Amino acid sequence: MPRIVSHFLALLVLGALLLQPALARRTAPPEIDRSQVLVVFNQNEQASRELAEHYATARNIPRENLLGLRCSEKETITRSEFITSIERPIRDHLSKNKLWQLARTRQGTQEAVASKIKVIVMIKGVPLRVSRDALEIEGKKGTFKANEAAIDSELAALGLIDHPTTGFVRNPYFKKDQSITEANIPWLFLVGRIDGPSYKIARRMIDDAIQVEKSGLWGMGVVDLAGKFPLGEAWLKNIYKANWKAGIPTLIDRHKPTIPSHYPLRDTAVYFGWYSGHRDGPLMNPDWKFKQGAVAVHLHSFSAATVRTTDKHWVGPILNAGAAATVGNVYEPYLQLTHYFELLHQRLLDGYTLVEAGYMSLPAVSWMNVTMGDPLYRPFARRHELKISPSDLPQDKDYIAIAVAFSSWGRTPMTLHRKLEQAFRRTRNGIYYETIALHHYQQNGFSECIEFLQRAQQIYSSPADKLRCGLLEADALLAKKQKADALDLLRDLKKRYRREPSVKAAEVMLSRLTPKPKPKPATDAKEKKSSQAG
Repeated sequence: MPRIVSHFLALLVLGALLLQPALARRTAPPEIDRSQVLVVFNQNEQASRELAEHYATARNIPRENLLGLRCSEKETITRSEFITSIERPIRDHLSKNKLWQLARTRQGTQEAVASKIKVIVMIKGVPLRVSRDALEIEGKKGTFKANEAAIDSELAALGLIDHPTTGFVRNPYFKKDQSITEANIPWLFLVGRIDGPSYKIARRMIDDAIQVEKSGLWGMGVVDLAGKFPLGEAWLKNIYKANWKAGIPTLIDRHKPTIPSHYPLRDTAVYFGWYSGHRDGPLMNPDWKFKQGAVAVHLHSFSAATVRTTDKHWVGPILNAGAAATVGNVYEPYLQLTHYFELLHQRLLDGYTLVEAGYMSLPAVSWMNVTMGDPLYRPFARRHELKISPSDLPQDKDYIAIAVAFSSWGRTPMTLHRKLEQAFRRTRNGIYYETIALHHYQQNGFSECIEFLQRAQQIYSSPADKLRCGLLEADALLAKKQKADALDLLRDLKKRYRREPSVKAAEVMLSRLTPKPKPKPATDAKEKKSSQAG
């Protein structure tokens, strides 16, 4: 019998084992009507127009909802350039085509009181940032008096005609749990961006989002702690818990500053981490890629200072490595005014679009933040119909089975692990043993974690998978306060997998655990020599 067929039959058997009431799941939120989406491109750049047309066709957005602007091709422009070439033309378009209604407030300001457009999609070729105007903020004191900004975030407040250009505007959609079409905030626009290091990558982001939505985003999760500020650490730890609750097998990394360079991650569908200024971890391996459709986010003040590079900051390198969606900051946002990762992650799991989740997790607009990827992408909408289906992709079937198992037995770990072992015996896929190992680690069962990692290592055929199991075992040994054993294991891994590019991760772990002593300052040596001479 062909392997794929037998594998699927094995999963059907597992599916039969799961025919008991699963945990209650809410229904997916409603889709955003395509007539409510405005697509903005750079009319001076043919590739920008072509990408906009491709997106409109792929998402069935009416052609009359495409708007070309004659604007700069630079990433960063001045405030006056932004007003004349982007902000004003979009407002004029909305007024001319009767797409919104403006009125005076009791305070005498003008704002949108009705709008047929809810989402604005900025296409690669349209500038990313507004530079600081030093003269405008002269004499204005305070941490949040900046006037540099992300263009997308400025456009989110497009319906507030008279708002000041310094500081930020409170986001009324923050922490909401309803579709933007139901939220009744007519002045607010959810602005997302399809951009990246190249037009090829930007087009791939669109195509991947649409393809993955058909079957859902399935795979492994990674949470990368840094021991930094408590607020950010709490977000990441809660994402770690939420992943396991959702049945997403998740690796947590506590190495500072980031997960080790070239780490051999597998099928990474969800990544959240911090904190370094530029790409690190698996992104240092040019051959490593995220799983198709992946949501990957690294928190740093300037993670999106440019999105056109593949080796600086984070947004560009993340997209270059195959992710479909990310968020970032074009300037310093301060932690309390960046995306609340925990909320972003949860709203995506709830089935919202990328752009809705992005703005539900942002306290402010007219600030420094960007949401990157197809704004209409709903990576987890399929989780609301959790089941094994003949149409599931071969690379997803085991992860769907794992999610179904967690939905049924997540509250009884012993039963859950027994069912996953049964699934392994029917499929012979080491991912089941690795999932059990990682789940034991999450529950502080480090000895059991090591046992199942060793089993998985024996089953896997890929050197990268075997190496990862060894690296995870070293982490479990460190958690058991067995540093000497962990060092011995890492040295063995370094020797055994010396021809594997990912062995760099073992080398990095060794160097972090055995740092070289700092040389004594030259002045100390001179003083010691002088005292001896005296």
